[in-house]
Amino acid sequence: MILFGLQLVEKTLLIPLFVLMDIGSDANPFSLGIISQYFLRSDYFIHFFSEITIFQFLIIALQYFYLKEFTERNNYLVLLMIVLFYLATWFVKAFLGYIQVGVFV
Repeated sequence: MILFGLQLVEKTLLIPLFVLMDIGSDANPFSLGIISQYFLRSDYFIHFFSEITIFQFLIIALQYFYLKEFTERNNYLVLLMIVLFYLATWFVKAFLGYIQVGVFV
């Protein structure tokens, strides 16, 4: 429930920024998207880094903290599974942002 609350807090903070300041998700002040725009020219990787936020780092840390207590598996395996899941979702979100799915709908 705490993790869901953190995701809601992130979205609650982002919606006024996106609407009132008329910025896109690539210019999210809580993500690595702004830094990646300075260093990278590839739109795909800019979308990828704009999906990674400080809130998501906190959520990953909390998921690891709670899941390592519930399982008897190796702690590194638990962390690897969580990180791979988030990497996969970030790559899929970046791909969908890169091909601009909203144009097709």
